[in-house]
Amino acid sequence: MNKLKDVAVQSTVWTGLLLLNAAWFALGARFFCLDSLRAARLLVAKTERASPLLPAIAGAVRFLGAMNLAWLALCLMLLAGHGLFETPAQRASMAAVLALVHAGQFAVNAHMVGQHRRGQPGSWVVLRGPMRLIFFVDLAFALADAAFVVWVLG
Repeated sequence: MNKLKDVAVQSTVWTGLLLLNAAWFALGARFFCLDSLRAARLLVAKTERASPLLPAIAGAVRFLGAMNLAWLALCLMLLAGHGLFETPAQRASMAAVLALVHAGQFAVNAHMVGQHRRGQPGSWVVLRGPMRLIFFVDLAFALADAAFVVWVLG
């Protein structure tokens, strides 16, 4: 009976994690696809924004929006169920993938923090403005998804 209760709690937590991940990916898809010029401005220093490359960068960040859209679709498919990834081990494997997605985004931005502090060209400001939110939310999701994996498999 206790095992059934644990599975029910894990299922509820999994649903909550998927909903939160889906919401975050939806925001990313919207921002990077539909507001790509604003997103590009986050990545380009104010002194460089007059560059004719800014529109190209804005076009390139749409790729990030498309990636977020794909992760959103995965989360929505997992939420819909239909027998897809229903066992605890299968859910843990999907949570591990989501943790890696967020950890990868966090790692790129953590690298940018160091580059920016060293004044290296091509770096963007991570610890101010909207990028700070992205930085810490990706860290939080990476940790939450990883903690779920450890809990389910532990």
